[in-house]
Amino acid sequence: MAVLYLLTDPFQYSPDWTAAALGSVPVGFLFYSFSSQSWQTCAKIAAGTAIGLSLGTYF
Repeated sequence: MAVLYLLTDPFQYSPDWTAAALGSVPVGFLFYSFSSQSWQTCAKIAAGTAIGLSLGTYF
C-alpha cells in the first residue's frame, strides 16, 4: 500500500505546505501500529507534525 501511495503521487497538483501536512497522516498510522501508545496520543503526534511541517514549508 505504501508503494502504491508513493507511485500515484497524490500531491503533484497541490501546494507544498498541503502535501507536507497531509503526508504526516500515514506516518501517524504507522506509528500507531508499531507502538503501544493510544490512538489519541498518536493522532496528537501526527497533528502536531502536520502543523509543524505545514508552517515550516509555508513560511
